Amino acid sequence: MLPQTEAVTVSAMPSKTWRLDFKNGRISGMITDPLEAAKQSAICSILTRRFEHVIFSDAYGSELHKLIGSDKALVRAEGERYIREAVCVDQRITGVENVVFDDANGNISFSLVTDAGEVETRSSI
Repeated sequence: MLPQTEAVTVSAMPSKTWRLDFKNGRISGMITDPLEAAKQSAICSILTRRFEHVIFSDAYGSELHKLIGSDKALVRAEGERYIREAVCVDQRITGVENVVFDDANGNISFSLVTDAGEVETRSSI
């Protein structure tokens, strides 16, 4: 006979993760703000090449590197889709809006729509 147990309630854990310092290549504390955690998750997903690292599932990462050297119109059209596919793997992120490609600097800026609100995000590729 199996022992009787009380019902278990599952709740979402708070967004608490290590803060990555991309400029210096080190960890610099913790992130407890859910918007900042989602922003960092999106940047990590965009900077990771999809299908190239066996440690990640095939759903993680972006394919933006395939657009290097492509026509600007193609980069804008496909790049936005690649960004959406990369960041929406995170369940906290529900959408991406206002994607802007800065051709001169190679930067991308966009708004992440999360379950905790919206946050402006910028990444260089």
